[in-house]
Amino acid sequence: MKKYPLYVHQWATNKLQDVCIRNYGYSNRALHNTLIDTIKKHGDRQNKTTNVKAYMTDYKMHNEPGFKDVINMALEISNLIAKEKYNNTQMFGIVEDLWGMIYRHGDYAISHDHWPAVFSGVYYIKVPKELKGGELYFPHFNKKIIPSEGLLVIFDGHVQHEVFELKGEGERMAVAFNIRTGWNQSVYENNR
Repeated sequence: MKKYPLYVHQWATNKLQDVCIRNYGYSNRALHNTLIDTIKKHGDRQNKTTNVKAYMTDYKMHNEPGFKDVINMALEISNLIAKEKYNNTQMFGIVEDLWGMIYRHGDYAISHDHWPAVFSGVYYIKVPKELKGGELYFPHFNKKIIPSEGLLVIFDGHVQHEVFELKGEGERMAVAFNIRTGWNQSVYENNR
């Protein structure tokens, strides 16, 4: 997979509140098609009862087709963030929750966070240009990110965010995840 630059947006003076973005663009067309098919086949399991007021799969899509690739992308970036921000090479990321979403006209997500997750994120796989709204918004920073296909956004799990109401015909699809940390057991054993 081609490497793309990682953009870190420091919207606050506190480095603990960075938002990291990598745009993979359209290079993952086959992966996106696999994820789209998997999400649609899996079905809406939440019925708009969560913070996401849209079609949503269950939280444990780890073994479903295409989702391992998203896990690998998310862990690559989260481990880089842990190393760069916290100078930590002994901890490693574990994708604990992983779900697919389909936003249609009128769908949105209320303001929330993912604490106690260390990192959270979203990978956009289908973003029709004719749709309006649906931006990922960070109220504490008063900043928004406009989704685009292939965009991966990772942020600290305690950061409040929401999705503005989507308007227009069509579907915007994404995969979201929560990452917790694990301890490198071999490092732990060597330091006892």
